[in-house]
Parts: sequence; structure tokens; C-alpha cells
Amino acid sequence: MRETHEDCKWEGLIGYRFVQGGVEFDHLIENFGAAVTGKDGFDAEGGYITPGLVDIHTHGAMGADASDASPEGLKRMACYYAANGVTGWLPTTMTLPEPELVKALESIRDFTRPINGAKVFGVHLEDAVYAASTALARVIGAEKAGSIEVGHSADLVVLDEQLQVKAVYVDGERVEV
Repeated sequence: MRETHEDCKWEGLIGYRFVQGGVEFDHLIENFGAAVTGKDGFDAEGGYITPGLVDIHTHGAMGADASDASPEGLKRMACYYAANGVTGWLPTTMTLPEPELVKALESIRDFTRPINGAKVFGVHLEDAVYAASTALARVIGAEKAGSIEVGHSADLVVLDEQLQVKAVYVDGERVEV
């Protein structure tokens, strides 16, 4: 349901907010809409602010595969996803012999998000239909992701008027796109 909120002069979709205005944040959202004071945050300058996207099933990108057990490959994928508005992802493995699968899972477990990369929320081993039929953020343990609300993660995507990615923030830190 789309509403205009006269008290704070911002527009958005209620529930999962699609907000026009500004956002203040540290690593959690502190304020959004026209009431933004400008201390830590940004103004969308006529564009839109959306929650960062979460990719729940992705095998690879940029010549890398989640099953390769390659920290460098995971880094390339994380940076690629963040540059395209994905702030969190679930690397998805293929059906592999157990020793290869264990190596891939250990690599994902030990992965550290690069400064310009998206977060890894876990690994995709379950059926995507299950995740899509429940509250996804709860399924992947990311209850503070996926919406623009005070106290939630400052994982944000700024879109220009043509809905092209203008800026990406993961945990309140700007990712170079």
C-alpha cells in the first residue's frame, strides 16, 4: 500500500519501505525521510533508497564459483554483487563429492567480507522454495536486514530517477560501485 506521510513529508511503501528522502545511520538505521538532520547519512537527491537486495541462491559470478573453495573467487563475487545492489548473499554449492563440498563450505565459513563487498549470510543448502515460503530474513538469520526501519541494518541501495544503482551501503559503509 503506497502512502504519503504528511507529518514527515516522505513517500514510501508501507511494510517493506521504498523511501524517497534521506537516511541517517551508523551501522543501524537511526532515521529516514525528510526529518534527516544530515549528521551521518545521505540525501537521495531525487532518487530512491531501497533495502539492499539479498540473493538467496547464487552459484557464482565473475568467473568464480561458490563450489571452488577459493577465497579470492568469493571476494570477486562479493564485490560484483555489492556493485549491483546486492548487499547480502548465500553462496550456493553444487552437488559434489563430500571432500570437495567440505572444502567449499569451509571456505565460505572462513570468508571475510571485503570493504567493497556484500555480506555472506550463510550457505545455500536447503530448498529455495522453503526460504521463499517463510520470512526469508528469519530463515537466514538476518532479522535486521531487508527493510528500512530504525534499528535495522544500514544495508541500502540508492537508485537514480531511472532506477539505476547510484550508491550501495553495507552495514552503513559506502561500497564503491
